[in-house]
Amino acid sequence: MSATERIVLPERPASFTAQLLEEPQLVFGRGNRHIDQKTGLELFGPFTIGTGNDPMLSQLTVGLVGPRNLVPHARAWLSTLRHPITNNGEDPFTRPPFPGISPTSSVRCVLVEGDTFNRVFKDTDLLGALNADTIDKRIEGVTKLYREALDRLAVSEPKPDVVLVPITEDTWERCVREEDRLPATTRMELARARRDAAKGQMPLGLFGTEDDEFTLVHDLRSALKREGMRIGIPLQLIRESTLRPDTFKKRRLQDSATAAWNITTAMYYKAGGHPWRMPVTNAGTCYVGIAFFQDRATTSGMRASVAQIFSASGEGLVMRGDPFDIVPGDWTPHLTAEGAERTLRGLLKIYEEQRLAPPERVVIHKTSRFTANEENGFRAALGSIKNVDFVAIAPPEQGSLRALRFGEYPALRGTTLRLESERWLLYTNGYVPYLRTYPGPHVPLPIEVLEMHGLTPEDTLLREIMVLSKLNWNSAAFASALPITLLFAKRVGAILAELPPGEGRHEYRFYM
Repeated sequence: MSATERIVLPERPASFTAQLLEEPQLVFGRGNRHIDQKTGLELFGPFTIGTGNDPMLSQLTVGLVGPRNLVPHARAWLSTLRHPITNNGEDPFTRPPFPGISPTSSVRCVLVEGDTFNRVFKDTDLLGALNADTIDKRIEGVTKLYREALDRLAVSEPKPDVVLVPITEDTWERCVREEDRLPATTRMELARARRDAAKGQMPLGLFGTEDDEFTLVHDLRSALKREGMRIGIPLQLIRESTLRPDTFKKRRLQDSATAAWNITTAMYYKAGGHPWRMPVTNAGTCYVGIAFFQDRATTSGMRASVAQIFSASGEGLVMRGDPFDIVPGDWTPHLTAEGAERTLRGLLKIYEEQRLAPPERVVIHKTSRFTANEENGFRAALGSIKNVDFVAIAPPEQGSLRALRFGEYPALRGTTLRLESERWLLYTNGYVPYLRTYPGPHVPLPIEVLEMHGLTPEDTLLREIMVLSKLNWNSAAFASALPITLLFAKRVGAILAELPPGEGRHEYRFYM
């Protein structure tokens, strides 16, 4: 066949069925429901306001650890959170005013901060650490300064619920690798190119962007999160440009109200509260997420999996999974049957210790198709639990299919297409009628559901993905592309990679 000869393929008309899933509601204070996080919080307050078995989070105590000259700016920013914060009013649905943290606002909570909860280090010491000649030495030196300050805070009484960690822009710039500075779209293109090149010849070590399946990131954020686990207090990182937006106008920033919504939501969850929950249709359901990363804690380049579980009531738990291998010719990571069994058995043990009862149903989300060995291993770990569902989900940047609709706006969030080959496209991002817009910077891409099987109807599993995409307590955004079971798996893997085997904590709030 010559290089210019054309191949004529038989015509096959596209065959699919489409439907629109209803936007799922979330549960807020006193059982009230709404589809939008910010509106629900403003109207009804957070879920944790003293109903049922959840104690009221009436006080949010915030510590501060950072360079001496930046801490006053962080304190001033915290002070603004006690009062309503408005914006220009141009987009009242996606960017509404922030109601403030106070006993009289819908949050019904007191924000406490002060000298008792603050620890600082010298700016000259920070400058010395940043003058190191390699990025690894800079990260090591900066982390040491924060570690020593955190240690001084950890031995004091009382302790804060969460520690706000302000980071200077100079620190951020000098401790971020060149590749991580690239725009998200460029990183996605680079990730695709690397995945294509990996088929047949690429070693795992070349993976590692935020948009990639594998994570190999030795960065300041992961190192600091590790220190928070060590002292037992969750950390909330914040950049100087967020604290002083008028000084750093070149950086594209969220408006002040949106930044307050997002950071406050994260701190509230890290302090032990629940801003919102999913409607509990089956209180005994345990949602499991399995993803993969490269373990920096071993010199052998051991690959490991990260496993997360989320209960229907909102608890998030994390565990380092079993190692996996890459088989030549198949560059998709998989667990052995024994590894799958050990991983799920460990997760179920943690779940039972926290909930004081085993789950009645288990839903397993994974970023690649299930092999027979993996499925057999998972089933072996389930024991007497018979109600199990297997759902394989490809992130949107890995897909090549999309749907177009007539009109000015992109596909609606909740649009579902069942393809002829027993696959599904699901738009977890898209146009939202309630918001009157698509709340995203780029054309939305669907996730691809590669397989679903178990005892639960397919429509129910798709609806669960939709509601799990709204459980990102790290912000008050309307929805994420991936369900919470997989959304932060790469970040969690990056932090686990900083920890020696056997160390770390199970609570998800330490990894956010």
